[in-house]
Amino acid sequence: MSDMSKEVLFNGDLLREIFRHLEGDRKVQLLAAALTCKTFAEPAQDSLWRTMYSIIPFLKLIPSFVSTFGTPCFVDDKPPSSYPRFQAQAVRVQRFHLDDAAQGRPIRRLLPTMAVLRLAQLKGDQPLFPALRHLSFESGACIEEYVLLLLNPSVVSMAINNFHADRLNTASLLCMLPTLETKLTELVLSGETWLVPDSLAAIARMASLRSLRLSLPARNLPFASLHGLRELETVHLTAGGAFILHFLSNILSKKLANVTLLRRDRQPWWIDSGETQGQDQAPSFWHRCAEILQEKAKHTLRTFSIQDLVAPDPFASFKYQSFAQLLYPIHGLELLEVGTVSQAAVVITDEDYSNMAEAWPHIKTLHLLLPYITPTPNLFGNTSCSGPLNHPTAKGLAILAQHCHKIESLQLYLPSVDLNDANITLPTNFWGNPSLKKLWLGSCRVVDPLSTSMHLSSLFPNLKAIAGVAPFPGSSNAVAHAGTACGFEWMTVQKHLAVIHDIRAAERLRVASILREERVQLTGRARKLIYV
Repeated sequence: MSDMSKEVLFNGDLLREIFRHLEGDRKVQLLAAALTCKTFAEPAQDSLWRTMYSIIPFLKLIPSFVSTFGTPCFVDDKPPSSYPRFQAQAVRVQRFHLDDAAQGRPIRRLLPTMAVLRLAQLKGDQPLFPALRHLSFESGACIEEYVLLLLNPSVVSMAINNFHADRLNTASLLCMLPTLETKLTELVLSGETWLVPDSLAAIARMASLRSLRLSLPARNLPFASLHGLRELETVHLTAGGAFILHFLSNILSKKLANVTLLRRDRQPWWIDSGETQGQDQAPSFWHRCAEILQEKAKHTLRTFSIQDLVAPDPFASFKYQSFAQLLYPIHGLELLEVGTVSQAAVVITDEDYSNMAEAWPHIKTLHLLLPYITPTPNLFGNTSCSGPLNHPTAKGLAILAQHCHKIESLQLYLPSVDLNDANITLPTNFWGNPSLKKLWLGSCRVVDPLSTSMHLSSLFPNLKAIAGVAPFPGSSNAVAHAGTACGFEWMTVQKHLAVIHDIRAAERLRVASILREERVQLTGRARKLIYV
C-alpha cells in the first residue's frame, strides 16, 4: 500500500467527502461500504444516515417500539435517549425528506398520530435528532404532528409541498415552536389552496428568513405587512399579479439578489392602461416589476426571471426594449430569463444585444423566450405567423460572443446564423468565447449544417449543446409552435460540432507533444490556447 493510500484511508474527512458522492435514494453502496471494514464504518455511516426519507428505521432501533395487531405502539416509558443504538445513529441525521407518495401509502398508516405524540412525550425537552438542519415534506398530511416530533432549535430550512389549508396552520405551528421565527432561514410553501391572513402574518414575522418560495392560487390575498422580512435575499413567487406587485412594493429587504416571478393570471390591457393613458403609454405588469426592482435592488440583484403561466390577453403586447432599459442600470446581473408570450410582435434588434452586452458584463445565463415570429391560433385551431419589421441577425450573436465573456447558457430567436449573410467580420485577435456551453436559437433555419457548425464553432469553441427549438412559456412540448425549425437538422449540426471539437483537441495534443519534444515553454495566452 502506497503512502498516499494510507493517508486517504486514515483521514476521516477525506473519506467522508468521498462517501458524500454516493448519497442518493438508494443507499446500497453506502451500506456495503459501512460493512467493509472498521476504517470505513464511521464515515460511511455518516453519509448513510445524513439524509433520511422515513422515521421508521430509527424506531426499529427502540426495543419498546412494537406492533400490536398491526398498530405500532410503545410498551414502556423509557425515553429514546436511554437506547445507545438509537442515539448513535440519530446524531448523524441532518436532513429529513418525508415523501408519503413515494412509499405508496399515507404516512398515517406507517405511524399513527398517537404513536407520534407518545414519542414526542417520551423524548421530553431533548431533541430526537440534535444535528437536524433541514425538513422537507412532500405532502401536507400530518405536518403538525411530525414537525412537533422532528423539529428542534437547530433547524434552518423547511419545505412543505402540496399543503392543504385544513391540514396546515402556520400560525398555530409557530405558537408551538417559537424558535421557528428567529432561526428559520429558508421556507418553501407550495400548494393549490389559499394561505389565510394568519398564516401570511406568521411568515412575515420570520426575521431571519433569507430565502422564501411561495406557490399560491392566483387570487390569494396579499400580505398585510412585510416589515419583518428585512433579510430576504432569494424570492420565488408563483401567484397572481396583484400578490406579486404588492410583495415587491412593500418588501423592505435591501439584500434582494435572486428574484423569480411566475404569474398565474392575466390582466386585460384596459386595467393596465387606466382611464387617461393609452395602451402604448402605460407600463405593463412586468415593466412595473422591473421598475420596482431597479429602485430597490439596483446594486444587489444578480438573477431575475419572469414567466407567464397563462396565455396573455389577446390585445396585450410585451415591449422588450423598454423593459430591458429598466434593467440596464443593474450592472451586476448574472441571469435573466424572460418567458412572456406576446400576441403582438416583439421587436429586438442587434443594437439591443449590443446594449445588453455593455450593460451586463457579468451575465452568465440569458434566456429570451421572445420569438420574432409569434404563432397565433386561427378559428380552425391552426397557427399562423406574423413577423415584426425588425429582428436580430447573426451579428447580434457575434456581439454577445465577443463581449459577454462569462456567458454559459444562451437562448434566443434568430432567423439565421450565417455570418456571411450578416456582413460582419470577427476581429483577428478573437479566438472564440470558451464559456458558452448551451445554445438555443428558436426558429432559426439550418441551410447548410456543416457551414452552420463551422460558424458556431468559431464563435463558441466549447459549445456542447445546440438546438434550433426553444420552448414557449407554459408549453410542455418544446417543439410545439416553434416555427419551421427542424430538430433533425440541429442534431446534424451538433454532430458536426462534436467532430470539430475532437479534431481541435487532437491537434492541440499533437502541437503540445511537439513543443514538449523541443522543450519549448509557453506562457500567457499561447499556453492557454494550446493546453486548455
